[in-house]
Amino acid sequence: MKRMIAVAAVVAVFLWLGPAQAAMETFDSGTDGWGVTLIDSTGYSWSTAPTFSASGGNPGGCISGIAGTASSALYSFDAPASVSGNLTGQTFTVDISMSGPVSTASGQAMARFYIGYDSSDYFITTNAYSLILTSSGGWTTYTVAVTAADFMAWPGQTGTMSFATVAANPVWVGVLFTSSDFSGSNDGSALLGLTSSGGTSVSIDNFGPVKAPLVPSPIPSGLLLLGPGIAALAAVRRRRKT
Repeated sequence: MKRMIAVAAVVAVFLWLGPAQAAMETFDSGTDGWGVTLIDSTGYSWSTAPTFSASGGNPGGCISGIAGTASSALYSFDAPASVSGNLTGQTFTVDISMSGPVSTASGQAMARFYIGYDSSDYFITTNAYSLILTSSGGWTTYTVAVTAADFMAWPGQTGTMSFATVAANPVWVGVLFTSSDFSGSNDGSALLGLTSSGGTSVSIDNFGPVKAPLVPSPIPSGLLLLGPGIAALAAVRRRRKT
Protein backbone atom coordinates (compact mmCIF):
# COMPACT_ATOMS: atom_id res chain seq x y z
CA MET A 1 0.00 0.00 0.00
CA LYS A 2 2.88 2.36 0.73
CA ARG A 3 4.04 1.72 -2.83
CA MET A 4 0.60 2.70 -4.19
CA ILE A 5 0.70 5.98 -2.27
CA ALA A 6 4.19 6.74 -3.57
CA VAL A 7 3.14 6.06 -7.17
CA ALA A 8 0.09 8.29 -6.76
CA ALA A 9 2.30 11.10 -5.48
CA VAL A 10 4.68 10.79 -8.41
CA VAL A 11 1.79 10.85 -10.91
CA ALA A 12 0.30 13.92 -9.24
CA VAL A 13 3.59 15.82 -9.37
CA PHE A 14 4.14 14.90 -13.04
CA LEU A 15 0.68 16.04 -14.06
CA TRP A 16 1.02 19.23 -12.04
CA LEU A 17 4.27 20.21 -13.74
CA GLY A 18 3.22 19.04 -17.18
CA PRO A 19 5.55 17.90 -19.99
CA ALA A 20 8.22 20.20 -21.42
CA GLN A 21 7.00 21.96 -24.54
CA ALA A 22 8.70 23.92 -27.29
CA ALA A 23 8.41 27.66 -26.72
CA MET A 24 9.37 30.95 -28.34
CA GLU A 25 11.94 33.52 -27.22
CA THR A 26 10.06 36.82 -27.12
CA PHE A 27 12.74 39.04 -25.47
CA ASP A 28 10.10 40.76 -23.36
CA SER A 29 12.28 41.00 -20.24
CA GLY A 30 15.86 41.13 -21.53
CA THR A 31 18.43 39.53 -23.81
CA ASP A 32 18.10 36.16 -22.01
CA GLY A 33 21.75 35.28 -22.61
CA TRP A 34 21.73 35.85 -26.38
CA GLY A 35 24.79 37.28 -28.07
CA VAL A 36 25.75 39.12 -31.24
CA THR A 37 28.80 38.20 -33.34
CA LEU A 38 30.62 40.78 -35.46
CA ILE A 39 33.15 39.97 -38.19
CA ASP A 40 35.72 41.84 -40.27
CA SER A 41 36.75 41.31 -43.89
CA THR A 42 39.63 39.00 -42.90
CA GLY A 43 37.26 36.57 -41.16
CA TYR A 44 38.17 37.57 -37.60
CA SER A 45 35.02 37.51 -35.45
CA TRP A 46 34.16 38.48 -31.89
CA SER A 47 31.10 38.40 -29.65
CA THR A 48 29.31 41.25 -27.97
CA ALA A 49 26.03 41.82 -26.19
CA PRO A 50 22.95 42.76 -28.22
CA THR A 51 20.97 45.89 -27.44
CA PHE A 52 17.73 45.15 -25.59
CA SER A 53 14.62 47.25 -26.18
CA ALA A 54 11.60 46.74 -23.93
CA SER A 55 9.33 48.08 -26.67
CA GLY A 56 9.33 48.17 -30.44
CA GLY A 57 9.27 44.38 -30.83
CA ASN A 58 6.60 42.33 -32.57
CA PRO A 59 5.13 43.05 -30.06
CA GLY A 60 6.87 43.78 -26.75
CA GLY A 61 10.64 43.63 -26.50
CA CYS A 62 13.37 42.71 -29.00
CA ILE A 63 17.15 42.60 -29.35
CA SER A 64 19.26 44.29 -32.00
CA GLY A 65 22.74 44.70 -33.43
CA ILE A 66 24.35 47.26 -35.71
CA ALA A 67 25.40 46.54 -39.29
CA GLY A 68 28.61 48.57 -39.35
CA THR A 69 31.45 48.87 -41.83
CA ALA A 70 33.50 46.04 -43.34
CA SER A 71 35.63 46.08 -40.19
CA SER A 72 32.62 45.35 -37.95
CA ALA A 73 29.92 43.66 -40.02
CA LEU A 74 26.91 42.12 -38.23
CA TYR A 75 27.47 38.37 -38.54
CA SER A 76 24.91 36.61 -36.33
CA PHE A 77 22.50 36.52 -33.42
CA ASP A 78 23.45 33.58 -31.21
CA ALA A 79 21.25 31.72 -28.73
CA PRO A 80 22.66 30.48 -25.42
CA ALA A 81 24.18 26.99 -25.65
CA SER A 82 21.72 24.10 -25.89
CA VAL A 83 18.66 26.36 -25.72
CA SER A 84 16.63 24.49 -28.34
CA GLY A 85 16.75 20.80 -27.41
CA ASN A 86 15.92 18.17 -30.03
CA LEU A 87 14.94 19.98 -33.24
CA THR A 88 13.84 16.89 -35.15
CA GLY A 89 10.52 17.61 -36.87
CA GLN A 90 10.51 21.23 -35.64
CA THR A 91 10.26 24.50 -37.59
CA PHE A 92 12.56 27.47 -37.04
CA THR A 93 10.90 30.88 -36.91
CA VAL A 94 12.10 34.42 -36.24
CA ASP A 95 10.85 37.95 -36.86
CA ILE A 96 13.41 40.36 -38.37
CA SER A 97 13.27 44.14 -38.77
CA MET A 98 15.79 46.68 -40.08
CA SER A 99 15.93 50.44 -39.59
CA GLY A 100 17.48 50.98 -43.03
CA PRO A 101 19.28 49.29 -45.91
CA VAL A 102 22.06 46.73 -45.48
CA SER A 103 24.54 45.28 -47.94
CA THR A 104 27.22 42.65 -48.46
CA ALA A 105 30.37 42.56 -50.60
CA SER A 106 28.37 41.13 -53.51
CA GLY A 107 24.97 39.65 -54.21
CA GLN A 108 21.97 40.09 -51.95
CA ALA A 109 21.97 40.27 -48.16
CA MET A 110 20.46 37.12 -46.66
CA ALA A 111 19.42 35.80 -43.25
CA ARG A 112 19.94 32.09 -42.59
CA PHE A 113 19.24 29.80 -39.67
CA TYR A 114 22.18 27.79 -38.39
CA ILE A 115 22.55 24.65 -36.28
CA GLY A 116 25.88 23.49 -34.88
CA TYR A 117 27.17 20.71 -32.66
CA ASP A 118 30.79 21.88 -32.70
CA SER A 119 33.00 23.93 -35.03
CA SER A 120 33.38 20.93 -37.36
CA ASP A 121 29.69 19.97 -37.59
CA TYR A 122 27.68 23.01 -38.62
CA PHE A 123 24.72 23.49 -40.97
CA ILE A 124 23.05 26.58 -42.47
CA THR A 125 19.96 27.03 -44.62
CA THR A 126 20.48 26.91 -48.36
CA ASN A 127 19.80 29.98 -50.51
CA ALA A 128 16.40 28.59 -51.46
CA TYR A 129 15.37 28.53 -47.79
CA SER A 130 17.04 31.75 -46.68
CA LEU A 131 15.50 35.22 -46.38
CA ILE A 132 16.49 38.08 -48.69
CA LEU A 133 16.68 41.18 -46.51
CA THR A 134 14.93 44.36 -47.56
CA SER A 135 14.60 47.58 -45.57
CA SER A 136 10.82 47.51 -45.31
CA GLY A 137 10.82 49.27 -41.95
CA GLY A 138 8.43 46.66 -40.55
CA TRP A 139 8.73 43.12 -39.25
CA THR A 140 9.20 40.11 -41.54
CA THR A 141 8.57 36.58 -40.28
CA TYR A 142 11.04 33.99 -41.55
CA THR A 143 10.32 30.26 -41.09
CA VAL A 144 12.12 27.11 -42.22
CA ALA A 145 11.43 23.44 -41.52
CA VAL A 146 14.33 21.67 -39.83
CA THR A 147 14.96 19.10 -42.56
CA ALA A 148 18.11 18.03 -44.40
CA ALA A 149 16.65 19.29 -47.70
CA ASP A 150 16.55 22.88 -46.36
CA PHE A 151 20.09 22.98 -44.95
CA MET A 152 23.64 22.57 -46.24
CA ALA A 153 26.89 21.78 -44.44
CA TRP A 154 29.16 24.74 -43.81
CA PRO A 155 31.59 24.91 -46.77
CA GLY A 156 34.85 23.13 -46.07
CA GLN A 157 33.97 21.79 -42.65
CA THR A 158 35.68 18.60 -41.55
CA GLY A 159 33.01 17.04 -39.34
CA THR A 160 31.36 13.71 -40.10
CA MET A 161 28.05 14.10 -38.25
CA SER A 162 24.89 13.84 -40.32
CA PHE A 163 22.35 16.64 -40.36
CA ALA A 164 19.88 14.42 -38.47
CA THR A 165 22.38 13.86 -35.66
CA VAL A 166 23.19 17.56 -35.31
CA ALA A 167 19.50 18.54 -35.44
CA ALA A 168 18.74 16.06 -32.67
CA ASN A 169 21.64 17.28 -30.50
CA PRO A 170 22.15 20.98 -31.24
CA VAL A 171 24.56 22.98 -29.13
CA TRP A 172 24.48 26.24 -31.09
CA VAL A 173 21.53 27.76 -32.96
CA GLY A 174 20.78 31.23 -34.22
CA VAL A 175 20.44 33.55 -37.19
CA LEU A 176 23.39 34.13 -39.53
CA PHE A 177 23.87 36.85 -42.17
CA THR A 178 25.73 36.30 -45.46
CA SER A 179 25.72 37.26 -49.10
CA SER A 180 23.54 35.25 -51.48
CA ASP A 181 26.82 34.51 -53.32
CA PHE A 182 28.11 32.52 -50.33
CA SER A 183 28.39 28.86 -51.30
CA GLY A 184 30.63 25.82 -51.23
CA SER A 185 32.67 27.15 -54.12
CA ASN A 186 32.60 30.81 -53.02
CA ASP A 187 33.03 30.95 -49.27
CA GLY A 188 35.27 33.98 -48.77
CA SER A 189 35.02 35.78 -45.45
CA ALA A 190 34.14 39.01 -47.26
CA LEU A 191 30.76 37.42 -48.04
CA LEU A 192 29.93 37.08 -44.33
CA GLY A 193 28.04 39.69 -42.34
CA LEU A 194 25.95 42.77 -43.03
CA THR A 195 27.30 46.27 -43.54
CA SER A 196 25.66 49.67 -43.91
CA SER A 197 26.68 53.26 -44.49
CA GLY A 198 24.43 54.68 -41.81
CA GLY A 199 24.67 52.21 -38.95
CA THR A 200 21.48 50.27 -39.71
CA SER A 201 19.98 48.55 -36.68
CA VAL A 202 18.89 44.93 -37.29
CA SER A 203 16.44 43.53 -34.74
CA ILE A 204 15.02 40.07 -34.04
CA ASP A 205 12.05 38.88 -32.02
CA ASN A 206 10.00 35.71 -31.50
CA PHE A 207 12.73 33.15 -32.14
CA GLY A 208 11.72 29.51 -31.84
CA PRO A 209 11.66 26.80 -30.99
CA VAL A 210 13.40 27.00 -27.63
CA LYS A 211 12.98 24.73 -24.64
CA ALA A 212 10.18 25.79 -22.29
CA PRO A 213 10.52 25.41 -18.52
CA LEU A 214 8.20 23.07 -16.64
CA VAL A 215 5.10 25.08 -15.87
CA PRO A 216 2.61 24.07 -13.16
CA SER A 217 -0.67 22.94 -14.66
CA PRO A 218 -4.10 22.92 -12.99
CA ILE A 219 -4.72 19.60 -11.22
CA PRO A 220 -8.11 17.96 -11.92
CA SER A 221 -10.27 17.72 -8.80
CA GLY A 222 -10.35 13.95 -9.10
CA LEU A 223 -6.58 13.81 -8.96
CA LEU A 224 -6.57 15.94 -5.80
CA LEU A 225 -8.60 13.20 -4.12
CA LEU A 226 -6.38 10.38 -5.37
CA GLY A 227 -3.76 10.62 -2.64
CA PRO A 228 -6.19 11.00 0.31
CA GLY A 229 -8.35 8.22 -1.10
CA ILE A 230 -5.48 5.76 -1.22
CA ALA A 231 -4.42 6.84 2.26
CA ALA A 232 -7.95 6.17 3.55
CA LEU A 233 -7.94 2.69 2.00
CA ALA A 234 -4.64 2.01 3.70
CA ALA A 235 -6.09 3.05 7.06
CA VAL A 236 -9.10 0.75 6.60
CA ARG A 237 -6.81 -2.12 5.70
CA ARG A 238 -4.75 -1.59 8.88
CA ARG A 239 -7.89 -1.57 11.05
CA ARG A 240 -9.03 -4.85 9.51
CA LYS A 241 -5.69 -6.43 10.28
CA THR A 242 -5.95 -5.36 13.91
